[in-house]
Amino acid sequence: VFSHPLLVLSTVAVLLLTKSVVTGLVCYGAGLSVANSLQIGLLLSQSGEFSFVMISTALSLGEFSGIQSKLLVTVVALSLASTPLFAAVGRNLAQFLEQKLEERVPEAEHRPRQVEAADVVICGYGRIGRMITQVLDARLVRWVAYDTNPRVVNEARRLDLPVFYGDILQMEKNMVDDGVRMIVMTLNEKRATRMARLLKKKHPDVKVLACVTTLSDSKGFGMNGIIPIMPTLPEDSMLLNLPIGIAVFDKLGYSEEEIGSLVRDKRLQLIREEEERRKAFMDSQAPA
Repeated sequence: VFSHPLLVLSTVAVLLLTKSVVTGLVCYGAGLSVANSLQIGLLLSQSGEFSFVMISTALSLGEFSGIQSKLLVTVVALSLASTPLFAAVGRNLAQFLEQKLEERVPEAEHRPRQVEAADVVICGYGRIGRMITQVLDARLVRWVAYDTNPRVVNEARRLDLPVFYGDILQMEKNMVDDGVRMIVMTLNEKRATRMARLLKKKHPDVKVLACVTTLSDSKGFGMNGIIPIMPTLPEDSMLLNLPIGIAVFDKLGYSEEEIGSLVRDKRLQLIREEEERRKAFMDSQAPA
């Protein structure tokens, strides 16, 4: 190393760079994310211990000279010694990239095509919002949703779902069009309550449904022409909150027969999912 520092260090750099790039490209081609591909590429950038055996064998067969053998052994040793450093760099770099990707929300369009074609606009894409969109999909009702959580929005966009980033003010600016028949506010907060009243006042022909938690809020909404919906606790139970999806279809004008068949299918689906989760939990708690 000390007699030929540039040669040794440049060879180590070429080895690490080449293996990182090739391994990263293979991982990316296999379907991994950019962050994970980069992390794995850096983690596996060094040579392997078997290289010492190959170098020794090549030296004994006369394929390498003594100087070449020493150079290669030094390069392999340095690359192996760099493993903890590159593992830490790869881990931190992957975390940084994932954080940046989560913060990068889809750029707001002036009039997204999905918004112009939507029949139902949903404010909030949490558990209740997703349950509503699932029952809407069952009857091919066009919808668009907004949420302020970048992670939620990006996960939905990766699935090519019409979910956009925006707070309540951004939603109000973009989401109401002549074709929109209903707005569902799944957020239970004061700003959402005020926005529900404002939307109903500005668009009296559009049905507005909003979540409430108290009977007084429910009465206040009723006086303003807003249809109150009350989530069932716990709110993360899609089965218990299925009546909200039923209310959406009822206000869209679907018949009892159409709603009934949909409810039966959706209830069976949710029951199966609940049973699978319960079984998985019980299996995880069972002694080995």
